[in-house]
Amino acid sequence: MGVVYLARDTRLDREVAIKALPEHLASDRSRLERFEREAKTLAGLSHPNVAGIHGVEEQGGSRYLVLEYVDGETLADRLDRGPLPVDDAVEYAVQIAAGVEAAHEAGVIHRDLKPANIKITPDGEAKVLDFGLARVEEAGSSTGALDSPTMTQRPQHSPTIEGAILGTAAYMSPEQARGRRVDKRTDIWSFGVLLYEMLVGASPFHGETATDSIGAVLHKDLDVQRLPSETPAHVRRVLDRCLVRDKNLRYRDIGDVRVELLTPSAPATTTTPAPGRARTLVGVMSVVSAICVGLALLMWMRAGASMPTQTASAARLAFPVSLLRDGAPRTGDSRDFALSSDGTRLVVSATVGSERGLWLRSLASDTALLLPGTEGASSPVFSPDGRWVAYLTETALWKIATAGGSPQRLTEVTSSHRGLAWLGNDRLVYSPDTTALIHMISAAGGTPKTITSLESFGSDRLHRSHRWPASTPDGRLVVFTAQHGGESFNDSSIAVIDLASGQTTTLIEGAGSYPIVLPGGELLYATGDTVYACRVDWTALAVVGTPKPVLFDVLHRPLNGSVQLSIADDGTALYIRGSQANNVLGMPTWLDLASGERTPLLDAPTTAVTPRISSDGSRVALSTQRASSTAALVIHELARGLRTEIVLPRVGSNPMGSNPIWSPDGRELAFSMSTEVSAEIPHIVSIDGESPPRPLAEPSLFEQFTTDWSSDGSQLLLTQWSSEADWQIYMLQRDGNAWAPAPVLTTPASEVGGQFSPDGAWMAYISDILGDSQVFIRRLDGPPDRRQISIDGGVGHQWAPDGRSLYYFEPNEDPDRRWSGRLMRVDLAEIDGRF
Repeated sequence: MGVVYLARDTRLDREVAIKALPEHLASDRSRLERFEREAKTLAGLSHPNVAGIHGVEEQGGSRYLVLEYVDGETLADRLDRGPLPVDDAVEYAVQIAAGVEAAHEAGVIHRDLKPANIKITPDGEAKVLDFGLARVEEAGSSTGALDSPTMTQRPQHSPTIEGAILGTAAYMSPEQARGRRVDKRTDIWSFGVLLYEMLVGASPFHGETATDSIGAVLHKDLDVQRLPSETPAHVRRVLDRCLVRDKNLRYRDIGDVRVELLTPSAPATTTTPAPGRARTLVGVMSVVSAICVGLALLMWMRAGASMPTQTASAARLAFPVSLLRDGAPRTGDSRDFALSSDGTRLVVSATVGSERGLWLRSLASDTALLLPGTEGASSPVFSPDGRWVAYLTETALWKIATAGGSPQRLTEVTSSHRGLAWLGNDRLVYSPDTTALIHMISAAGGTPKTITSLESFGSDRLHRSHRWPASTPDGRLVVFTAQHGGESFNDSSIAVIDLASGQTTTLIEGAGSYPIVLPGGELLYATGDTVYACRVDWTALAVVGTPKPVLFDVLHRPLNGSVQLSIADDGTALYIRGSQANNVLGMPTWLDLASGERTPLLDAPTTAVTPRISSDGSRVALSTQRASSTAALVIHELARGLRTEIVLPRVGSNPMGSNPIWSPDGRELAFSMSTEVSAEIPHIVSIDGESPPRPLAEPSLFEQFTTDWSSDGSQLLLTQWSSEADWQIYMLQRDGNAWAPAPVLTTPASEVGGQFSPDGAWMAYISDILGDSQVFIRRLDGPPDRRQISIDGGVGHQWAPDGRSLYYFEPNEDPDRRWSGRLMRVDLAEIDGRF
């Protein structure tokens, strides 16, 4: 970035540092602008822990910054000799925090805090240097011309390399590493890395290459075992709160960090929620038709009561839509509310005004309190004793005391998750989607243990995932949903595992999801939008009698098995009414890219999904997911409005077929289909429907989804699940009537959705190799020549017919609005055969 000279100011007789741009960058307009911005930034800062500026000089057309000369060594030089004593590390950390605090109060984000940018004077004073990458918060996006393109790596504290993301790899915050807009919380993360390195002597996220460091920043757990044993508890708390990947859970202000370090006896936060966070939910939300919350008293669940022949009555509460966010129903992948075991309190993940997180309220009151630091929480659940609420975010499993305090991070959880429950007061069970299995972890945190196996049920009944765990009252057994080979949880079973023996038994075969076990041993589960109850002999692990329906019209998601229902020990049931999630209607639509005009493809909405248009543009094929349908693949002839259904074999109650892909001649469809003995594998069927589908691969426990068919008809691209490395991209190569598999892209990252370019030379796909899902292209022959296309996330990519542009969908960054976003186009320029 710059060359720095030691010089003497002859007028004031003092030593100064003169910073100039290297000769090869002196004519770079963006570097000159950044250089000038550094001068203006420093001119607005005056603090003993920030190296200041004396002025700007110009000579021979070149500009020079005249800076305060700070004698001493950099923190990087000091760390080359090993870690600092704990007291010294804390003292320097307080001074560094004070300098950064002064910058933040002036609206300046440093964005490159690292040991090489900290000077330690002979008097023991720490000064923050080098604001060359700083950004003033009012300046707008951090991805503009003035903010790019430098990424630096720190192999030995100081060398830098050119790259694509602003910052120094081992010290960048997760949002900075992903190229997203940053705020002052990115400096708080970097400060946490600095503090850890001062105590340990090494960066927690250092890698051999910049890519390795970024991967560590995004995925590696902080190794707290390396901290000196004498590290005080309040310093450990500071590290925990600074180095949270979800920036919403970090300290809001580095001034709070400084105060925390100076006052070791003070708790991390107040022990009760701030009075200003108390809100009245009644009247804040408006009523939304067809979605409400009911309170059902299932009296038969009390000890000694008999089983009813129909559901009990339900009385509506006074807060019918307090489970909704921003006026829209929260009917997604997880339940965002829970009742306490005694039925007296409710916790809801919601946004009230501008405040978002877990809101705790008594059912006898209209007032709710926000539990601090719980932004992004989902799947909340009370501990049996009511003292804690556990919850999941996109990155971790947490718990927080209901009396208030700071959230406690228990373990990292990547990707999405499917269920969370307490196992007594001392353990938790949950299901991360990355493994499709049930995990168990101590309520104090630690290393999770996988407790189920897809193979434990034998080969007669394939399982593709385990989720929505629940505990029996004695904590001896875990009951869960076992999804079979189909797409929908309308075809799933209720299973139970004995934690002592590891034995797994099926309780309800092929017709249930989302189990709940009450204190009396009664088992509840959902089939569609109906909740059934039955008695179970938990010693013999067998259902006693016939299950009976007890609740109807409960909101249910058949594609993941979730049910919007929570039940207290006394049988009080809180749920969202509505069955519209079972049959969501959508309208495949033409979009005129020039005018923005939208025209429906069909005459009426449909429950079918993944529309694909034939190469001649005359027909569209869709995959149905309605359980009651008699066909799984539907073809619409657009000009005449004719509809053709291709009947497929059924697994359980569902026709199974997904991702139809047209052959180049339009006579066949490739698609993925599951069977009784296999997860979804690729099949081909003639569109005349006169012959049954024929499989293109051997039966497998792992899904293989068709994604594209080459223009010459000789190759099919697949997305395939791997138990070792998540999703990978494979190819089927045609050899006569046979198809031979070959790997295309197999890395530790998750990579999906391969799509041929029109000339067949390139492949577009989605990968999370940099942390979040982005669209990439790469060559299929020769060197991969990978190119990143999207910046702020991308899905649903599609080549333009001429191969000169690529379209994709950029989801909204807010996880609650991830199905909204923008349709993007990137124009590609090819030079010497390379984009």
